[in-house]
Amino acid sequence: MSLRTGLLVSTGLLVLEAAPSRADSWTTAPPMPTARTGLAVATGQNGRIYAIGGSGPTSTRTVEEYAPLAQAWRTVSPLPTGRFGLAVATAFDGKIFAFGGVNFFGQPPLSTVEYYLPFDDSWVTALNMRTARFAPSAAATLTFNVKIYIFGGYDGTRALNSVEEYDPINQISHFVADMPTARLRSGASLGPDGKIYVFGGLNEGFESTHAAEVYTPATDSWDTLPPMPTPRAGVAVALGVDGRIYAIGGFDTRTSTSLDTVESYDPSTGMWSTGASMPTARNDLGAATGPGGKIFSIGGNDSIRALDTLEVYDPVSASAWSVAASLRVGREGAAAVKALDGKIYVLGGLGEDGSALSAAEVYDPQLAAWTPISPMPDARFGLAAALAPGFPFGRVFAIGGFDNDGNPLRTVNAYDPATDEWSSAAPLPEDRGWLAAESTPDGKVYAIGGCAVLFDQCLVRNFVDQYDFASGTWTTVHPMNTFRSFLAAASWDGFIYAIGGIEPGGQGILSSVEVYDPVSDTWSDVAPMDTPRMGLAAAVDPNGTIYALGGNNDGSTHLDTVEAYNPATGTWSPIDPMPTARRDLAAAAVDGRIFAIGGHSDVPALRTVEVFTQ
Repeated sequence: MSLRTGLLVSTGLLVLEAAPSRADSWTTAPPMPTARTGLAVATGQNGRIYAIGGSGPTSTRTVEEYAPLAQAWRTVSPLPTGRFGLAVATAFDGKIFAFGGVNFFGQPPLSTVEYYLPFDDSWVTALNMRTARFAPSAAATLTFNVKIYIFGGYDGTRALNSVEEYDPINQISHFVADMPTARLRSGASLGPDGKIYVFGGLNEGFESTHAAEVYTPATDSWDTLPPMPTPRAGVAVALGVDGRIYAIGGFDTRTSTSLDTVESYDPSTGMWSTGASMPTARNDLGAATGPGGKIFSIGGNDSIRALDTLEVYDPVSASAWSVAASLRVGREGAAAVKALDGKIYVLGGLGEDGSALSAAEVYDPQLAAWTPISPMPDARFGLAAALAPGFPFGRVFAIGGFDNDGNPLRTVNAYDPATDEWSSAAPLPEDRGWLAAESTPDGKVYAIGGCAVLFDQCLVRNFVDQYDFASGTWTTVHPMNTFRSFLAAASWDGFIYAIGGIEPGGQGILSSVEVYDPVSDTWSDVAPMDTPRMGLAAAVDPNGTIYALGGNNDGSTHLDTVEAYNPATGTWSPIDPMPTARRDLAAAAVDGRIFAIGGHSDVPALRTVEVFTQ
């Protein structure tokens, strides 16, 4: 039995859980400068939305960029090859690839491939696909060996079920397993599980289809899903921040009408549901998920004319908390940190089988999806994570923890987000786990508290060690006033806060909080939390508010409660509780949103991710 399991069994924890809610609402945003249909839409790594090609009253070479925060459009460099009925996908390095289409009605389909560089505002011609395709769909996997998959389309004589895997680095493609259903004008999206979902389209009889199928790149295999409630062609498909795949608009050949309906597929349940309808019925539109998890539906036609319409769908909760895409791997006792690329890195923990994990994954808030990264050299749980210096995105440190046998570790692994590679850093002065870690603006990393093990007993520590990236060494600094493990830590304005935890010998779960000043090398007590909690997580928003999330307390209850600390006033305030009560979770803040990640509730090793937005 692990240290954590033994402690929880002895306290007989009760679990509380609440169900999430959804906002399910549309708003109208500024229209595109150029009305068009048969366009394709993609999100850049800069958070901008790109509307590419299409047909309308002006040239099909048109490319326009939308800035969601400024709610403003601008025209950027045009496609080298004007076309509509194309497909686009964003590669891992930020290039936006455009595939196929046709120049004008009645002309043969294209095999043309071109890619756009958002930061240079320039287009480059790449090597062609193997097959010319009009109205295919496309999606990219989000790994360092990223591949883009192009599905179906029309070759000038028939609907296609062939699929090409395109290597954007070497600009070569090859055929992979055929789709079960031949079709054109379908929609495709990467799912939260790394699989690619293809919905709708026109089948071989040129009738709109209910077909829903999922492709697994790792096994080059297809599975048939429950059909969409509404057959639709010219549909836009996008991944929501809630982990659902949304099918938006389209055309129903049975009624010869454009659709305003929205249906979403939940991969975790295998069920479809109907959402709020778009304000404007349309088909052959484009859609992409942008900042804040909103889905931007752009252009298309209403069976009469090309449209410049931009409407924005918010799938997330109307309350402060919403459900985000689930982790790829369920985990508790993991660690999380945001790197300089704005992405959240989640490391290790205990898996669903109770084994320590080396698996790690990254969340891209722009794409609302989790992607596996290279595993840690050491499987571990009860570890801490912090961001250390390093060009260009910093180094993600995995610090201490326990191995699969419950032995505490002193090893430190360093991950480079730019290369997807791990290396070893100097080990901690002492083996320990269930510690916390934070970094300060000067690049120092601090390992705080935790416990060592002697005769299968947790020896709670107040030790604090400082890592200097320049010298590559650890130095012991002034200890905390209180011995604590299962604590959380947060950093703001150069100060480090040690929050909650448990005292030596399990004597009491702590509500106390203390703050470290690296300049004077001193710890000072500040106002305690309202609720004692251990196994909690903490994160800081851009205004310096510190959030203490979940955990469990003296009442032997898994907590859904969240408290917010204002350093300026030195006070704690309760905020809306998490939908899911849990302990041993991780947390991180991105773009003013607080992510509560994984943990343990009524089941171990949750995949659940929930997001707090003010």
